[in-house]
Amino acid sequence: MINIGIIIFDGAEELDFVGPYEIFSIMNTLDDQKRINVFTIAEKKELVKCANNLKVMPDFSFEEAPEIDVLLIPGGDGRRKEMHNETLRDFVLKTAKTAKYTTSVCTGVFILAEAGLLDGKKATTWKGVLNELDNYEKIEMVKERFVVEGNVITSAGVTAGMDMALYLVEVLFGSDARKFVAEEIEYKY
Repeated sequence: MINIGIIIFDGAEELDFVGPYEIFSIMNTLDDQKRINVFTIAEKKELVKCANNLKVMPDFSFEEAPEIDVLLIPGGDGRRKEMHNETLRDFVLKTAKTAKYTTSVCTGVFILAEAGLLDGKKATTWKGVLNELDNYEKIEMVKERFVVEGNVITSAGVTAGMDMALYLVEVLFGSDARKFVAEEIEYKY
């Protein structure tokens, strides 16, 4: 069983996390075997108001979260505050020590950058803020759909996060699994 934890916060861009959530969840329809446990996490187990007013109740608070194999951090305007949130940073750093993969979608990259997890690595983000990412001297900004640097993966805008999720399905379960999921959601990968 692979535990995939998705951080959510006020102002998180919905498709940044809902797209990957759907992709990971579909793996459990491949056959009768449950392969992935995908869940949301927030600093507190309180209703989160996302960027476009979708309200989501997280499955776990940071304190309650189970062990995480894949951590996903979305972007959105809320990241401007959250990238300086020490409690969030500490949770990300603690989780990244044991996770197989630590990932970001869109402007979630800045949470990883502020935590120092991208120092000495290439990274990408949404095209509208590439220049902001380029201001981090220890990070090599690249314009790609997603960038794999060891066990850290960053992706560009919202649909690039879905590409990254499909990539992870392939890494974790093979190319047939990725093809199955892409066909199920009628997504051209």
